[in-house]
Amino acid sequence: MAVWGSAANRSGRPVRSVRSEGIDSTHKDSRFPANLTQHVIASRGVGRDYVNAAIAAAGPPAERRLAPTTGIAIVLNISNDVLPQNRLCYLAFRISFRETLERMALADQIGCDPHDPFGFLTEVPFLRNVPAHVQLDLLAATWAKHYASESVAANLVDEAVLYSVCETSARVVESEPEIVEDYLIGGPVNVVSTSDMLLASELRSLHLELSREADFLLVSQFEDLPPDEALAVKAKFGLSELKLEPMFEVLGRWYLSPEFLGNLTGLLTGPEVLKTVRILGVR
Repeated sequence: MAVWGSAANRSGRPVRSVRSEGIDSTHKDSRFPANLTQHVIASRGVGRDYVNAAIAAAGPPAERRLAPTTGIAIVLNISNDVLPQNRLCYLAFRISFRETLERMALADQIGCDPHDPFGFLTEVPFLRNVPAHVQLDLLAATWAKHYASESVAANLVDEAVLYSVCETSARVVESEPEIVEDYLIGGPVNVVSTSDMLLASELRSLHLELSREADFLLVSQFEDLPPDEALAVKAKFGLSELKLEPMFEVLGRWYLSPEFLGNLTGLLTGPEVLKTVRILGVR
């Protein structure tokens, strides 16, 4: 039981030609609340102060440091293993967030079909059609659990996110090492990292060394089975409807959660949160 706790095909995606830093275009479709601040007001009773507080919480880089690889704080357990708060975890989550965000900015600028699947969660077949902005929301939520100072119960979506950020970041390091520094510079953690095959291997090892069963990769296989046979297979692997529910719930999501900006604490700086707000069309 989790107590928190193959590279995606890039064909058909927009060719990288413009950095998202220079893109001011925003999403103006119905996948976002017309005004996230108003959405937050309705959900939480707070408004722009919440956005400002989330940005302030990120703090300047000098105020935030990851624990070293050894002597780490234990806050995230997957099965019986611990996911450490170290530079590799930060790299995996940050590279995957920046990669997906930039793909969104480029897709908007070029005018790609918004229904074409892309983003870090395409690593998991069952979740490949989750909208990219929802993927970022899920990444931030899982990051917040990892960044917390207490143990938080994990679900299959958390495990799927961890698997996907490890695979995506490793793929980026392997295929586009020159862009990794761009993704890391100016972040809340000062990280000096060499993009090479060793780093890619270390990023993948984050999930490969965990003794979890990767049940999130099995879910898509049930779709092709007759109902009775699917139930039998689920029972065989101990996949109850309660355990699977978060995976199916994600498929129906479209709006960003009110907690999205706050969950980016420790992953993005204040200015980067503002840039994310502009790219996603959250005003």
